[in-house]
Amino acid sequence: MKRCLLIYLSLRGTTEKTAGAIAAGLRSAGYLVDLCNMAHESPSRPEGYDLLGIGSPAHYFRLPFNISDYLHVLRPLDGLPFFSFMLYGSYPGEAGNLLRKALSGKGGREVGYFHCRGADYYQGYLQEGYLFRLIIRCPRSWRPQSGSEAKRRRCFRVRRPTRLPLSILPWS
Repeated sequence: MKRCLLIYLSLRGTTEKTAGAIAAGLRSAGYLVDLCNMAHESPSRPEGYDLLGIGSPAHYFRLPFNISDYLHVLRPLDGLPFFSFMLYGSYPGEAGNLLRKALSGKGGREVGYFHCRGADYYQGYLQEGYLFRLIIRCPRSWRPQSGSEAKRRRCFRVRRPTRLPLSILPWS
């Protein structure tokens, strides 16, 4: 029986559902499929498998660090057939092509590529201090004991923007 290693990264379940559907199709074609979600476990090496599949979401037009780090340490594939799939929320950029190019550069032979829109959990503009409160903390040894001491040392400051300039909004 032919064996397939299907590696994917799914943080919120969308890529996992797609990987499960692909695995069901491969099983119906006679493959023994080993699934590996990189969010919970380290993938095994593709040696001993007849097919390699890698699935990933697009994070800010690029591959997630988990996937790119795995591709960096992946040993040469020596002609091993591979397929890849990419899910994206708004626009994937070159993430899918980067994945395909990395696997081809390792000596793999591409047999398929799939991309589709998945769930969109865009949080690019929600970093600390930007659209919500910023709390600057001092080391414990510097922490003030009273409110007046806090003002003097300026260790704890809470800022909340009342109005955002239009030039920093993503749709402007």
